[in-house]
Amino acid sequence: MIRLLALLLVLLALAPPSPAVGEQQNTQVGRLSVVATSPWPNAATKGYQPLQIQAENPSDQPAEVEILVKAGWGNEGMRIERTLRVEPLQRATVEMLVPAYIWNSQEFRLELFSDGDRAYTGSLGSTGSFAMYAHLVAVFSKAGSSSGRGETWSKALSPATTSTTWGQGRWRNLGLHMEKDWSANVSVTVGDVAFEDMSRRWEAYSSLDLAVLDVEGGLPASAELEALFAWVRLGGVVILAGKDANRTLAGVDAVSEWTDSRFALDDVPGAQRYQCGFGRILVVPRSGLLDDARLRDAALGELRQRVRTDWTPSTRGSRGSGEGLRPRVPGIGALPYRAFVALMILFAILVGPVNFFWTKRRGKPAALLFTIPLLALGGALLALGYGFFWQGVDVKTHSDTVALLDQRSGLVSNAEVRAVYAGLAPGQGLLPGQGTGIFPWGTDLMNREDVRYEIRSGPESSYRGGFLPSRLQVRQAILTARGSKLRLQAQFGADSCTLQNGLGVDLEELVVRGHDGAWFELEGRLDAGGTVSLSKLAAPPDLEGLAAFHPEALAVLPRGSYSARTSTSAFRDDCGLELNELSGSHAVLGVLAKGGSR
Repeated sequence: MIRLLALLLVLLALAPPSPAVGEQQNTQVGRLSVVATSPWPNAATKGYQPLQIQAENPSDQPAEVEILVKAGWGNEGMRIERTLRVEPLQRATVEMLVPAYIWNSQEFRLELFSDGDRAYTGSLGSTGSFAMYAHLVAVFSKAGSSSGRGETWSKALSPATTSTTWGQGRWRNLGLHMEKDWSANVSVTVGDVAFEDMSRRWEAYSSLDLAVLDVEGGLPASAELEALFAWVRLGGVVILAGKDANRTLAGVDAVSEWTDSRFALDDVPGAQRYQCGFGRILVVPRSGLLDDARLRDAALGELRQRVRTDWTPSTRGSRGSGEGLRPRVPGIGALPYRAFVALMILFAILVGPVNFFWTKRRGKPAALLFTIPLLALGGALLALGYGFFWQGVDVKTHSDTVALLDQRSGLVSNAEVRAVYAGLAPGQGLLPGQGTGIFPWGTDLMNREDVRYEIRSGPESSYRGGFLPSRLQVRQAILTARGSKLRLQAQFGADSCTLQNGLGVDLEELVVRGHDGAWFELEGRLDAGGTVSLSKLAAPPDLEGLAAFHPEALAVLPRGSYSARTSTSAFRDDCGLELNELSGSHAVLGVLAKGGSR
């Protein structure tokens, strides 16, 4: 054992250090100079972490580089491919999303191929492969990294650095109900990221537990800001801090639309809290960021929520875990015992009495040496074929969806948790549309070592291998953030509400709360395209059975919103599959435009 420990220490000493946040690795392959950057903080264990690739071609001929990202046990658990073309005397930049949820894949290496040449990079990405309960915080600012600041905040936020009873009690007082949530095994990693290194894809923020945006020096570009708030609407949490923060954010629609009194939550000392879709916004009009004790306590409170608000699956649970969603395709895994017993009885009759009588009648009893194996082979093929076709060759699903439709901005945030069973998985795998992220769910996060997760990255990415295996039920979270022109059009009168169903699906249940606080409820069903007039209710209706706007934070629907249960999902992304949905539930949470709905 001592020799083994000594060997491990030697290997660790000889291993090249992983890059710090934002550190670059330069590589030459063929005619191209390639720079690979992993700008996010270390210790990602969920979602996707961004990888930025920049290739420069100094020659007068175009060149292509094939990028291969490998990670996991023996570099075989995950494989991502991408081809990048670089014109003569030009630079080309591409951002790839690398899964951090695949076991032991948080650290990854690149293989580059160009003009018959091959090059490798050192380790990129997270160094926290086994930090199962680590929390990841990114601080986005104009200046970016500030020497030592991230390390100082990490220590201040981590209970592992406090051995005193006061330190542990401080965590318990912030809502830590489980031993693992406040013991020394928990840590918080904080990293500084410059605005210029922020991602334009919301999926890149799914690896974070908390984002802090330093607005004192200004705001990031609109594309990066929109991606950040798309993640917040899907359940992320962002702290907007800086002197005169409210004035800086006043003209930003993504923020001002949600920092309305109707979305206000209980304030924490020094910060105003607002519901933003499924996520939360904290506004702290103070300078100093996490150096301020009140802001630090607010960050701790958000990190230690008993029920996390985001839909991104994690080993620490997520919005759909606990008493939430455990989807399962009906009938999958259940054996047709009666049919198999009938087949076995039929096989016994054929291989026994019928076979013996037939060979005896022909006067060739020695033929039993051949007929018995042939009948056994035929019976096995028959049983195998029956089992195969009994469960079918189509793609069956159980799907639970909830969509947030903001009719003020025309943006929709859709979360689908589904179980999928493919009798024959299509060769192209899953083909998500723009703004859709795919995440293994629940026990599938313990990914089997014999399965490779393959992603062909590009304008139309495909997810294959372990994402959609044949004849094996898997669970997935499919999260989508995009625009939509669908609407529930509402016109309010003195004591009435006229609705036109422009959601494209039938409404089975519906509760509407007007801008003045009046309540309306649909009786019966409203078909797609139909119109109905609702009378004002004398008292708020019972919302049991409908999806509340945010059950952990808001007890009732905010003014100017509605909650509906629909016959099917109007906003989900089928990822290029023809789905046979056997069961499921679908809800829409909507925010109406002022004065009704356009």
